[in-house]
Amino acid sequence: DLQALLPRGLEVIGALFVSDTKSRDNALKAGDTFSKLRRYLPQMQNENSFVTGSTAINTDDIDYFICIKQKSFVIEKFECVIYEEKPAQLLWDDACLLSCQMSLSLPVYLSANKSSEEQFSLVVEEFAANLKGPRAVFQAEKATSQSEECLPVLVQCMELNDVALEYNFEPMKGNIGNWNARSLPCSSLCVTNKHVLSVSGVEIPEPIKITVLLYQSSHNLKACAPRVDYIPAKEDVRVIIVTVKLDTVCLASRELSLSDAVSKLLVPGLIDQLKAMRKAADTKTRKPKLSVYHFCPPGFLHPVTVIYDLSYGETETKQVEERKRLHARLKLPLDRPMIRAANALMLASTDAASGSSTSRRGTMRLTNVHTGLSSSGISGGQMSLIEGSYEYYHYLQDDLDDNGWGCAYRSLQTIISWFRLQQYTLVDVPSHRKIQETLVEIGDKESLFIGSREWIGAIELSFVLDKLLGVSCKILNVRSGAELPEKCRELALHFQTQGTPIMI
Repeated sequence: DLQALLPRGLEVIGALFVSDTKSRDNALKAGDTFSKLRRYLPQMQNENSFVTGSTAINTDDIDYFICIKQKSFVIEKFECVIYEEKPAQLLWDDACLLSCQMSLSLPVYLSANKSSEEQFSLVVEEFAANLKGPRAVFQAEKATSQSEECLPVLVQCMELNDVALEYNFEPMKGNIGNWNARSLPCSSLCVTNKHVLSVSGVEIPEPIKITVLLYQSSHNLKACAPRVDYIPAKEDVRVIIVTVKLDTVCLASRELSLSDAVSKLLVPGLIDQLKAMRKAADTKTRKPKLSVYHFCPPGFLHPVTVIYDLSYGETETKQVEERKRLHARLKLPLDRPMIRAANALMLASTDAASGSSTSRRGTMRLTNVHTGLSSSGISGGQMSLIEGSYEYYHYLQDDLDDNGWGCAYRSLQTIISWFRLQQYTLVDVPSHRKIQETLVEIGDKESLFIGSREWIGAIELSFVLDKLLGVSCKILNVRSGAELPEKCRELALHFQTQGTPIMI
């Protein structure tokens, strides 16, 4: 499960034990559990030390220990733990993403004497062998704009150096200088000024795009006529076509060579995903349609990968239960969508030159502008905040001068952006004109209102939310700002139970 969820390049370094109290014994229990788990994590099997921790429920205080496995576990407490102020920046300053997408249709032959899992395993293993074989070449491309000139680079797995010359694959260096192809670092194709913004506000750099090219031609130079061999099956079989959409990401150090990144991270990641799909495929009763999605839910600095069987859509009972299981696995709340297909990161950038529809999901507006503000300074005060992310709409945006009359319009746009970013709706954030047209449509305003500079208030805002989203509003009335503190407890309860933005 961990190998499927976590991108290659990230390693699980330990375990945390959560109970009513924190203790050294609990840290030892965490170490014992992790030692059993790491046999399923190939990158950790040869490690003799790891980190364990112990904490109590309803506390943020954690005791960390270094655990060394000798004849028995020996642990030593960390006396000093440094918490990074900007962990996302620390991660992505030193790392980059590699992304590889492939669409496959795998024929699986099912017989009465062999299980479907066994048959599917044979197909997966054959394709995995092709990925690691001399016929596979990987084209690495920079996430680049139309104005930038950067040719792709062709690489093979480092294990295949002895056959690289046979196929005469030479790297196209473009503007990357005099780097040797074998030592060309990932940083040469990384971009620092383009990001994909997750719903939690984490900026993830656009990945290096990797394309798998399979050499299909035969090396038999002897002239011969084409031939088809017919070999009848020895028993009754049925054939199903398993639709597979591989979409693998991995994290690599910017200093790691592209060859190492492909051979040690990307190829194993593709094989991990194929194996995970083998487990996810239900080949007994129907034609599976497996799809891969990447998410970066709140609390995560990196993508996590999920495989769904969407043969009958996302609302199928089995898929709903699978998402509930993943919410529990990732410690996500159950009161809002976080790992549905609409929440997925779109890591591929738009190709302006070709016009291809590989647009990424993100925003060009400021988001979550309240983060980073200093405390009010009220001693013993309790802060109540919005949950989730929103886009900040304000006067004069979109070349529209609404200074003095557009306050509620902008507040409404900000509120609707919250519902969009939390994937409650696919309705576009309405323009001022759309808001006015909606109020005319429901009979609240006359037709002359459309195109005017007439301001609106909370009542009109609630009408539009009800019409466009089906969302009801509660309006609190105060005679002046001096009375606002009387509503503080009610507002705090709203943020605790609803978490949506409010307009004052």
